[in-house]
Amino acid sequence: MKNMSLNNLIITRVAPALDRVALIGNNQRISFQDLLGTCSGLQGKRVAVFVRNTIDLVRTLVALDGCAKTICPISTATDTKEIHHIIAKHPFDVVITDMSTRPLQPFSDLDIQIQNLHDVCFLDSFSESQNNQQSDWLVPTSGTTSMPKLVSHSISSLGASSLKMRKLTEQNKIWAQFYDLTRFAGYQVLLNSLLNGHTLVTLPAEISIHERVERCAEECVTHISATPSQWRKILMTGEDAKRIPLEQIVLGGEAVDQQILTALSNSYPKAKITHTYASTEAGLGIAVSDRLAGFPLSFIGNTDGSADISVRSGKLFLKAPSSASGYVDGKLFKDLEGWIDTGDLVEFVGDRFIITGRESGIINVGGDKVNPETVRQTLLEHPDVLQAIVFGRKNPITGMVLSAKIQIKANVDEMAAMTSIQKFIKESLPMKQRPRLLNFVDDIGVTLTGKMRSET
Repeated sequence: MKNMSLNNLIITRVAPALDRVALIGNNQRISFQDLLGTCSGLQGKRVAVFVRNTIDLVRTLVALDGCAKTICPISTATDTKEIHHIIAKHPFDVVITDMSTRPLQPFSDLDIQIQNLHDVCFLDSFSESQNNQQSDWLVPTSGTTSMPKLVSHSISSLGASSLKMRKLTEQNKIWAQFYDLTRFAGYQVLLNSLLNGHTLVTLPAEISIHERVERCAEECVTHISATPSQWRKILMTGEDAKRIPLEQIVLGGEAVDQQILTALSNSYPKAKITHTYASTEAGLGIAVSDRLAGFPLSFIGNTDGSADISVRSGKLFLKAPSSASGYVDGKLFKDLEGWIDTGDLVEFVGDRFIITGRESGIINVGGDKVNPETVRQTLLEHPDVLQAIVFGRKNPITGMVLSAKIQIKANVDEMAAMTSIQKFIKESLPMKQRPRLLNFVDDIGVTLTGKMRSET
């Protein structure tokens, strides 16, 4: 498949089922055949894609791959400051968009040509296209505490896990889109669908979780990939969530605790539950489906999986065939042997290793180093706690003071819960790990990438 474009991969892998529904939008159902096409006039161009309509976005990406020199899809939900940051990292020639004037100001500021999506010449391609140069896909990282880096991938590295699967199955799988399609996790869902003949139900970012769950039930969605934070929100909808006929559940993007795995097992006892670890730089690294938190120690040093795994000084290192080629600014994230320092911390518990959060997230509280994810996992063990986030607040005496926002379960008395949780903290956590400031909130929001919003 060397230098085979996305358009050609779909033709090769999905035939003879090109009339199958590929994408379901609010009022649209698009077949694989309807997605096929190439671009005219954008050969060799460095293209940013800023398209709100998901079906139009996917059609544009299929047409650009193998034609454009570089492709950088940017979510239209991205704030202006972050857009400036992303597009300043690469000399783009043109942005393709279906947006109006005001959101396009960052592109105008950098003198990037703005081309309306409806003016782009798309050519139908029901036979294999000759546009087979390898396009660079520029993917923003998905961190929650800093501006994203821009990582260079190819369709081969982005689709590495999807291309290992069977080309086509007689029984259709119906995926739902919970990840933003312009980030690495979103590409995994999208390419899994496009390259294996599955159907993807697109879900606009602005609709509520109840609307998303209702839509999944109506469309008989069988597969969902989402972060643990998103899964908690799905389960919050109660009986509505159980109406979704799920056959497979995938979790990733954040630390996966036993509580969420158990809750999903209880709600969907017949579904396969897969816990993955991946990053924009390393690609898909680890996957396990035994419904237990963490990963087996036997994975370390075993080269039979998706990636080679090593733990050094308490940190996770990966070497994967699906890894990116580098950052667009030239900074390296691989050593001479191809190992990537993920920046994630690891603890060994029995015969498993647990990923406990980012090294950069460690909080210095009066000279003591505290891992907020460890504290959060303890808070989630309390029976009244639905979700929690732990963070540091600046303090003139200790430098930082440990704080927590807590979302309690429905129909729980807040005063009784506060008393119970404060007692639980004293009994369950050492002095340095006890949050001093507790704040009950109605909801803990998630970012564009489905992760909990960082607090300061």
